[in-house]
Amino acid sequence: IRHERLDLEKQLAAVEERIRGKWHVQKEYNLLRDWTSRETLPKTVMEELTMAQVYEAKETPFDKIKEIYLKSGSVYDTDPCEPLEMLAEPPKVDIDEDEGILCVCVICGERGCDKAACKAEEVERGDVVRKELEQINILLIGDAQSGKTSLVETFRLYGDTNYIVNTQHITKDNNSSANETLKITSFLADLHTVQIRKLKVSTGSYDVIDLEEEAKTQSEEDFEDLFNLGPKDAETIIIGSNGAKKYRFNIYEGPSLNESDENYEKYIFSIHQSIVESESQFHQVLFTLAPGPVTGARSLIRTFCDIFSNINSLFSFVHTKIDYPKLHVSNMQFQHSMNERQEMLQQYTQSTATPYLIDNNMMSNRPVQCGKTMNVVHDILLAAISHPSVELKRSLSASYKTTVVYDTDSKLQPENTVEITNGSLLQRASFFSGEASDIPATVTSAYTILVLGRSQSGKSTLVEHIKNYADSVEVISNIRAMRTLPTVFQSNLPIYEAIQNDNGLILNVTHLADIFSEDYSGFLEYQELLRSSERNFVARVSPPMTSLPQPKTLAYMILDTPGINNSVNDDEAIMKLVSSHSFSLVLIVISFWYPLTVELQLALEYYSKVLQGLHCNVAFLHTHVDYADHHPYNEDFYRNLKMRNLLLSRIFQDPGSTPEGKARSHMVPKEDEMEEHPSFTLDLQSDKRPITHCLNCNTIREILCLAASNSPQRIDTSDENMNRIRAIPHPKNFTDSQRRKIQESIAAEDEKQKLLSVADDRIGRSYSLKYTSFHKTRAIYKELVDPAPSSGLSFLHTRSPSTTHEKSLNSHLE
Repeated sequence: IRHERLDLEKQLAAVEERIRGKWHVQKEYNLLRDWTSRETLPKTVMEELTMAQVYEAKETPFDKIKEIYLKSGSVYDTDPCEPLEMLAEPPKVDIDEDEGILCVCVICGERGCDKAACKAEEVERGDVVRKELEQINILLIGDAQSGKTSLVETFRLYGDTNYIVNTQHITKDNNSSANETLKITSFLADLHTVQIRKLKVSTGSYDVIDLEEEAKTQSEEDFEDLFNLGPKDAETIIIGSNGAKKYRFNIYEGPSLNESDENYEKYIFSIHQSIVESESQFHQVLFTLAPGPVTGARSLIRTFCDIFSNINSLFSFVHTKIDYPKLHVSNMQFQHSMNERQEMLQQYTQSTATPYLIDNNMMSNRPVQCGKTMNVVHDILLAAISHPSVELKRSLSASYKTTVVYDTDSKLQPENTVEITNGSLLQRASFFSGEASDIPATVTSAYTILVLGRSQSGKSTLVEHIKNYADSVEVISNIRAMRTLPTVFQSNLPIYEAIQNDNGLILNVTHLADIFSEDYSGFLEYQELLRSSERNFVARVSPPMTSLPQPKTLAYMILDTPGINNSVNDDEAIMKLVSSHSFSLVLIVISFWYPLTVELQLALEYYSKVLQGLHCNVAFLHTHVDYADHHPYNEDFYRNLKMRNLLLSRIFQDPGSTPEGKARSHMVPKEDEMEEHPSFTLDLQSDKRPITHCLNCNTIREILCLAASNSPQRIDTSDENMNRIRAIPHPKNFTDSQRRKIQESIAAEDEKQKLLSVADDRIGRSYSLKYTSFHKTRAIYKELVDPAPSSGLSFLHTRSPSTTHEKSLNSHLE
């Protein structure tokens, strides 16, 4: 045997160079080399299989070695490299690993018991029996691309550290089980944890790492560096549990489900039928969820809970593809989004489902990351063992709610009843934020949107709302852009609708104001509807129309700029704009609370000259607008909005498009003298009002649709145009005399527009709208005269930039 071992070592040296650097082959090589160091290696292995034959074989090397090793009459459990000298007389029994049978002594219960060492006398020493392992059944379900197959491979690696992950099962397309009813994968494992240790360079020893403690004490950068440590800087050690009891885990992997698939309910019923036929009892039900919106999985989960009603208590959610550095305590946005996600999922299941966060990428060869993943798998399997087994009901009685469709012209009366699949149009959104030079080349064809506006106008909040529209998991945060940064995302532009909780009625919010009457009572009903909470309505993505083709997923890039009144980063912002070459939409964000002051008009005039040639793609977004004002009764709101939009359109007119030509004046222009740019209104309040959320999302959809329909306009980067841009005087460089002259010109034109009168003969009201300019605020005086002579009442309404006073006043008047 020793002579044969020396020959094997020579063969190892010959193939060592060929396999060096290949991680999975190197792992096999190290284990096989460990075999050659054992003097107790069975001679049958030496005679039937040489090392060269192992590497030339088409099948997995260890499968062949195990087969020959078992033929030699040895007891094999999980470690083919176990020394045989511990067995004085190996029992001659067949070991069937696939059926989970082990050879144990009936006296002491030990595997491969030595007769001399066994002290029991009741039964003849050394007798062996077959003992079946305890079966733990786990049902694994999830939608497409949620990481089910990768999770199964991670389970198998947990059970056998020598297991080579089969990357052929993990593809970018639908996995291999997508066309099967159930795919059963079995593996043997004892419950063990993994201790993670970091190398201490000064002493050469290893220190144990507690990741939960490190997430609290280390900085966010140091915590991320831990997961990037390689095998030279960190190691993992398996810590076995007390008793080291082995279990046989059976993973029942269901097909990949997609809510937009018309047959997804059929797949769920087929899963139920297959489980009933197998007569299996389950200990755990795992639902995998990839990063992205969970609205698409909502109907899947609810349907599963209806069909598998008696095993709802076994439900657990596995959030896959998690970036572990995000678990740092300082990442409050990630924690908040996961908490909201879990609350939403618990509402679907009507139970307290346990969440597990895992990065099931085991090919990174990073000890800390792999150790963390193995410990998460330990927690999942431990929960499965702790649950009592539950048998699935053979009888199935599931009722599904029908969706009632209403027409806006029918005043919320039911038109007909149809059955539809509550599908989601949302695709998985991928975000990128960083320097423009670092944007991947795959998004260079995205529709580019430039966002301009003064500070505190809601530009950055708008970007957060757009990200939330593309991915509902994204949390809206109050951030402020200090420099020009791009945000890249994808969306297929879904439409949002609201559902009434008590009766399941669908409310079409596209033309919501048209449903109510145009009088004051209709105005009050409209306001009450908008202020409805989540107890009354739920916002959701409108189901797709099966008769229409599915919308394409479009890529967008948004450039969020600092405030145009912030002169510190003006030069940097302009250079970033020029480097972007072309824009599909230039969105001017104006807060409805803030007046169009002289300073703001001058700043917009400056950027109008810089962006010469892009005026055809300019649109205005009026933020901080209360949607309660969007009612035909409130004519003052529409008149004020019209005047603001006309004034802004006048600033962004191409030279020569008006009778004045290049001689721009600051007077309020007449509507028939120029082309008015598109305008939108948005309520940026992030409070939980479903109707407002639907209106915000649909407004964002209209903005993105406009960007996709526009022809991208390129910026002239010639030397002549660049010199022209540099020669444009910036308002911050104006002298006092220049500024005073401009202010007098604007004040003279404002005097002509101070008083506007309009009569409404339908309800007998008269308005007097007067504008008074202040330093940073504006008040609108509106006089309403009650047409009823008996009442003799008159009210004076004042509105400040904040709507708090208006709401308080309205409550008193009511």
